[in-house]
Amino acid sequence: MSLSYNSVPEVATVTVNHKTPPEISDGALSPAVLQEWEDQCLAYFAKRKVVKEDEVREIVTSNCFKKDRIKHWIKTNRAKLLEPAYTFDTLLASLRKLFLVADWDQDILRTVVNAKMHPDESFEMYSTRVLRGNNLLTGTPSALNEEALRAMILLNVSDALAEAIRDLLTTELDHLKGLKEFEDWLKYIEKLDNGQRNTRRRAAEHTEMLINKRQRTGGRGRGGYGYGNRGGHSAPAQTFGGMKRAPPLMPEEREVLDRYAGCWKCRRFFVHHNSVDCMNGFPDGNGYQIRTEEMALAQMPSPPVAFVNVPPAQPAANTANATASASTSRIEDVTTPPHFSVNAVLPSTTSFVLGNGSPSTGDDSDDEAGDRD
Repeated sequence: MSLSYNSVPEVATVTVNHKTPPEISDGALSPAVLQEWEDQCLAYFAKRKVVKEDEVREIVTSNCFKKDRIKHWIKTNRAKLLEPAYTFDTLLASLRKLFLVADWDQDILRTVVNAKMHPDESFEMYSTRVLRGNNLLTGTPSALNEEALRAMILLNVSDALAEAIRDLLTTELDHLKGLKEFEDWLKYIEKLDNGQRNTRRRAAEHTEMLINKRQRTGGRGRGGYGYGNRGGHSAPAQTFGGMKRAPPLMPEEREVLDRYAGCWKCRRFFVHHNSVDCMNGFPDGNGYQIRTEEMALAQMPSPPVAFVNVPPAQPAANTANATASASTSRIEDVTTPPHFSVNAVLPSTTSFVLGNGSPSTGDDSDDEAGDRD
């Protein structure tokens, strides 16, 4: 038989034989494998009615370990292991200390027990993961008691669940804190998590349904009516000649129209009127673009910029006259002196419609012309 010195050792496994204590095969010993072996040993002791003083003797005399290092250690310390004071718990502590990797308990505490709950992970899965890791620490100083587990779990739940817990009524929060049984405490938070996860799921399904419906119907609302009049009623989408009915407003469009002085009817930004007062009509559905904040910012009108040409000041006759002239001038005078000229330069991209003081937003010249007529 040839030996490979660079091969990765296989993980040890546990074999159960109801007539003898369970065996651990040759391979890398892990905390999980050792815990499984412990559970099977306890089940064997209970079934065979082995008294505590004879538990270690059953292990030592049954050749339970196939790993050479463990077999050598048992053979060397056989007399000590067979002493009545040497218990099964002491044997487990010795196996963990001598044959597991260094600082294995700190690794589990850091990567499993103190791990953050994933946003898409249920509380049931998260708490099971934490408890499974803490069970591996049983018999070590790193194991957390139930009080420490409660604090650790609340510290590491997802942001959504933490917010749901903070939003509990005072009576509900007091009830949660007063639960004595750890399992009851876990079940309460699990129920809370399931409720808020179901709410998010229903909201996502509703949004997906609306998107799919819009794609199937080409953006037409039920009965040919759009949704979105600030007055609380629906109005028919107008059609003229080759115009196509615009799709109904989405909640996001209403929000951005409100934010930038828009109208839910004509769907223009910076018009400073609402759907009840709108005289522009509904937009054309041909080539309709969903109203976004980027579109609003691109259409934001620039304020007029005024340049004042001031002629050079005339030299004063004397200091006294100059001082008197300066003291009698008024900044707040609204009358422009005859020798001053004011030229107002307005942005070329902004058009103004006489009568309502509202800037046009581009492609609705026909409507504006109708308004002027």
